[in-house]
Amino acid sequence: MGNKLEVLTIGGGPVAELMNATLKGKTAGWSVFDDKLEQLRLHGTHLVNGPKVRQGLTPPFYERVILGDGMNFNPENPLSGGFNVYPTSYGGPLSPNIELVDDPLIILAVKSPDNEKSLRQVAPLLARAEDPTILLAQNGFAPEVGITEWLTREGLDHVNVVRSVAMGPVTQKVDGNDKPYLDNNIFALKLGHWDAGEGHDELCRKVAGMFSYIPVEVPGDQFRKEGSEKALVNLINPITVLFANTIGQGLDSYLIRQFYKATAGEGIQCLLKQDVGIDPLHALDIAWLMYNSARPHMASMGNDPMGQYLSGGKLPFPLGTEVGDLSGQVVEWGKEYGVNTFWNSFLLEMISDFTDSYNEIKNQDPSKAVDFGMRFAHRNRWLVGFTEDETYNLSQYGSQLARLDRLFREQFPQDRSSPQSVYLCPHIVDESTELSNLPSLLVASYRALKEEYSERGLLDDSNFELSQEVCTQADACRNLERRACYDLRG
Repeated sequence: MGNKLEVLTIGGGPVAELMNATLKGKTAGWSVFDDKLEQLRLHGTHLVNGPKVRQGLTPPFYERVILGDGMNFNPENPLSGGFNVYPTSYGGPLSPNIELVDDPLIILAVKSPDNEKSLRQVAPLLARAEDPTILLAQNGFAPEVGITEWLTREGLDHVNVVRSVAMGPVTQKVDGNDKPYLDNNIFALKLGHWDAGEGHDELCRKVAGMFSYIPVEVPGDQFRKEGSEKALVNLINPITVLFANTIGQGLDSYLIRQFYKATAGEGIQCLLKQDVGIDPLHALDIAWLMYNSARPHMASMGNDPMGQYLSGGKLPFPLGTEVGDLSGQVVEWGKEYGVNTFWNSFLLEMISDFTDSYNEIKNQDPSKAVDFGMRFAHRNRWLVGFTEDETYNLSQYGSQLARLDRLFREQFPQDRSSPQSVYLCPHIVDESTELSNLPSLLVASYRALKEEYSERGLLDDSNFELSQEVCTQADACRNLERRACYDLRG
């Protein structure tokens, strides 16, 4: 056996690639699926840091290119101080050739539904390693707590856990020659742990020193506050799954903007109950600044269904999202601290049911799952007030979707038969009104869609019920400082 790995990355998305591209001088391994393996052989990896990222770096670290022929694809002989690629399958064992040094870093850059599966993959390596550290690169309020708890239950409590909070987006794009590159606008990675103990800051500084092409910070006692501010920004992500919207479309839509502020308001109330130190206006100002600089982009969670649709439903893994660690965490805290969390509960339950339904259909007929998912987005975009042309405009996320947009426009006119919503919360109108509110329209539309696919034998259960039928807290948003409701420029 040759050189052992100092760093091993699990995950196939842009964040995983970013983590690898920002390491330098480390014997690093990356476990990937076959499709990513071939892309790396052909194109390598190309990191381009955005202007705000460059403010924290010196010029040699503005950009990094590692050509495919500069990577090692021979699992039996790792390249010392270089980039090593190992093939794997979804949920399958890691390459038997992977061996780690003592004190290794394992980067988990996967969606939270795959946390346990990924942990079980690396558990044999963790059990053999001395003083290993997991770096969790994931959205959410405190997903690292669940990782630590799992390790303790499995007798792996010698494993350290560090969480990285990404301040900004990273997306994979293609240049004018159709070559992929990483457009990185994460202006800082902030390292810590929700339940950090003695010595954790020193551990975080050690991990931070391994990265060269991205600014890394260790906020110490401020980690809960700063991590929560980013998680509040990410509460736009579950909403993006519903409406397949760019950030700009969300800001420009009165209903989507109000929906976000309602979910963020519930999250802020839960954080205030825990004395995290959140300033409501400052938190929303951070959201506005990050959103306004990312108007053309779709929030990361919204890209999960898009990736499924672009592949024709043939990706080797099910659709999953991080809604449990975002809206789900707010709901959990709401129950603990007596905060009404109707809007986050709505998102948690509808998106969880949607992903389960999509995956059930996909197991029988991937193409029908794509139909189901795109129609879900089309119907919801119509309900939130998009014009017909805006409703059928998912082609902006990939030219392959243009044909499906045209087909669905002609084939399913009933997807535009519902009245469009004119308000969000039932408490702001007279109860006798005949106008339509968004939550009730979304639920009715989703039930009808499920019934249609159930009648075609593709879903066993067509039912969908909310645990909270309506928000019981009329002044939920106004419990914050009043001005917070009018931030986000609308």
